[in-house]
Amino acid sequence: MSKKLFIITAIAAVSLSACSTKSYDIEVDLSEEMRTDYEATIVEYSEKFDSFETSINEDGTPDLPDFEWFVQKSRAEKELGYIDDSIATLEEAIEVYSFSSIALHNLGKIYQNAGECKLAEDYFVELTKIEKPQYNYDIAYCYMKQGKNRSKVEEYYFKYRVSFPDNHDPEVEDYLAGDDK
Repeated sequence: MSKKLFIITAIAAVSLSACSTKSYDIEVDLSEEMRTDYEATIVEYSEKFDSFETSINEDGTPDLPDFEWFVQKSRAEKELGYIDDSIATLEEAIEVYSFSSIALHNLGKIYQNAGECKLAEDYFVELTKIEKPQYNYDIAYCYMKQGKNRSKVEEYYFKYRVSFPDNHDPEVEDYLAGDDK
């Protein structure tokens, strides 16, 4: 097992244990038509997964389910407020594809929106390791919105600004300049 796959699997395991004790599902206000469409999407992709049979390609690599299936199913679950299911689908994508910046990003955003900055940080940090330093901003912003960990905001916003010196966020900078350190 590669080091990267091991780290991502460890993050997924921690996240899964967090999910088993806390539900992130939310109530959403959707029209009946939208709800029906999203539910149909979940059924469609669930059936694709159920009927998929792994085979070996000519080059000796396994044939894998289409990555887009994971994305579409997870998106429909998220839109319906089934956040726990969406998380499980994205974690499954990471297991199958061993590393997916899209799945890591989506998991980070789900946890960020749920106010779970430490879990979001875990996923965003993995993204920063693959030359995506813009995710340092997402980590800083999550901690700023929580208002609980100024040192994390400073640490990650500084890393972001080093990579993108021309980018500024007045909201984060006002927070950091505040007297309530």
